[in-house]
Amino acid sequence: QNFKWKAVSFVPLKMLYRDQNERNKLSLIVLMILSPMLFFGSWMVSRMMVMRNQMKLNALRFSRLLANSLNELYIFDSKTLELVETNKGAENGLGYSAEEMKALSFIDINAEFDRATFEGLVLALRNSQEPLLKLSSSNQRKDGSTYPVEIQLELMREHPALFVAFVIDITQRKKIEDELFKMAQAVEQSPESILITNTHGKIEYMNETFIHSSGYKREEMLGKNLEILYAGDTSIALLEDLWTTLGTGGNWRGEFNNRRKDGSESIVFVRVAPIRQLEGSVTHYLVMNEDITEKKRLSLELDNHRNHLQSLVEQRTEQFESAREKAEAANRAKSAFLANMSHEIRT
Repeated sequence: QNFKWKAVSFVPLKMLYRDQNERNKLSLIVLMILSPMLFFGSWMVSRMMVMRNQMKLNALRFSRLLANSLNELYIFDSKTLELVETNKGAENGLGYSAEEMKALSFIDINAEFDRATFEGLVLALRNSQEPLLKLSSSNQRKDGSTYPVEIQLELMREHPALFVAFVIDITQRKKIEDELFKMAQAVEQSPESILITNTHGKIEYMNETFIHSSGYKREEMLGKNLEILYAGDTSIALLEDLWTTLGTGGNWRGEFNNRRKDGSESIVFVRVAPIRQLEGSVTHYLVMNEDITEKKRLSLELDNHRNHLQSLVEQRTEQFESAREKAEAANRAKSAFLANMSHEIRT
């Protein structure tokens, strides 16, 4: 016999529908709340993946840049100082292969450090007193030659702790610095007084010879105008000629009467030349003063001696001419006397 089952609800149908509507409304509210959160979470996950990939890409690029950099990179153990990793710049600079580098320590490639010296230098890094050190030293190549370097050293506190050294070959910079020092010393020790002024004539540099000859101290003259040196009888026309010539970019030379700090005057032969930048603009003037006071005095003395000698020569010449004329007159008188005597004897 077949039976049919029926579900009998003791809940009124209206109430059932009402609960269903409330559940639908609740589900909709939950969905509205969760949807932005799900969207934001999905966006954050996507963003984090993009950032992670970008960081990996940046790290790869940075690693390649360091590996192929012309500057030298050394990573070495903080205890043994043995090299752990180097880049192409280090290998090319020292002349070792990558495999040969692994058998060396940082002390082996440096021409100035021994272990004790190095430990003394890096003590501040080990004690966290300094985040990094900048050192000037020399590296030693495989062939024994050395070259000057600038080292920036950091301690990476990992496990194990590692030193990271960025090293720059400063050979060319040292050559330029040596040349500049040589030129500066040549100017400073020149026997001529040398000044450098701006385009308005204000003094920015003076050498030791100027300080000695003028009597002024360096701090007394810096920022002062050249006019402070001119004697009171300096010609306005001479100054106008000077600045007109310089204004056209030319070199000027001439003589000035300068006044020293003690009030005494000197005669100087002045040469002024413009100092140009690479693009040709004039930013300063080079003023070279040669004290010719003594030369002028000696020249005047020589002129006086020459004039005196000339006067003496002229006097002696006049005396000689007078004596010659007298002698000739005496000879003529003698000849006439003898002629008369001879005539009287014959007659």
